[in-house]
Amino acid sequence: MHTLPKPRLLHKHTRQRVDNSSYHPETIFFRVVNYYIRGGDMNFGSVDEILEFAIDKEREAVSFYTDLRDKESTSSLKETFRELAQEEAKHVKMLTSLSKNKTAIDSYEPKIVADLKISDYLIEKEYEESMPMEDIITLAMKREEMAVKLYRDMTDKTNNDEAKQLFTILVQEESEHKLTFEKMYDDYLEGQGN
Repeated sequence: MHTLPKPRLLHKHTRQRVDNSSYHPETIFFRVVNYYIRGGDMNFGSVDEILEFAIDKEREAVSFYTDLRDKESTSSLKETFRELAQEEAKHVKMLTSLSKNKTAIDSYEPKIVADLKISDYLIEKEYEESMPMEDIITLAMKREEMAVKLYRDMTDKTNNDEAKQLFTILVQEESEHKLTFEKMYDDYLEGQGN
């Protein structure tokens, strides 16, 4: 008896094939980002498509942290993952609001966000049950760092002023999240006597 191969997903913005046999939204997001960072092309036809991609990315992050919360047995780590999922859900809400009121994109006033550059010196981690808090913060920080790099690079590559403004907003939002995790990491290490 012959079995059919598992169907493959085709990411709509990169046209990159994604094997769904090990489907997890986070895995697909990182494959797409890594594809783009390695020189692949992402084709957005409109600001609506950019917003759709960004909202999907934030929803994937909510799912990622919610899944980790559900897998975790330690109550303090469950609470940390719950809080991280809530933060990502705020991004979904903000981006959804922008998609309904695009005039807010034009009126958005970007501000400078500090970069402590802590994540620049840390190695990306994969989740393991009951992993130390330091590693959880690193995991979250590196996710935000990757998103900042993606949106900053896309800002530099577009000639569309409206898209450029939207990517600037996304860079700022992700940078603020990254800064939050960098401060959390610094505070955590200080509390540990490091």
